[in-house]
Amino acid sequence: MPALVWPRPAQVLSGTGNQTTEEFNLTAGDARFVMSHKGREAFVVRLLDQAGRPAGGIEGLASELANTIGTWNGDRQVPIPTSGRYKLQVTADGAWEVRVQQ
Repeated sequence: MPALVWPRPAQVLSGTGNQTTEEFNLTAGDARFVMSHKGREAFVVRLLDQAGRPAGGIEGLASELANTIGTWNGDRQVPIPTSGRYKLQVTADGAWEVRVQQ
């Protein structure tokens, strides 16, 4: 099976520790979130809509993109139900990065 090619450059969000990112645009359809964390404690990433409600999938059921402990690298693909402005709520004790591909 050929690798999926994403038509636009990735949006890169990064920080250290607990943070809610600035808003960014997503269009309806699939989005892939490639995440990394360099820390020892919990790493949780949630996708929120512009109003701060869980987003992704049907009624926000795919809003939790990561929930792990310690240093971690991984990705998650979720359906984005409607085009609009979104943000990430990140719980972390170390440096983290999320690349958003669509």
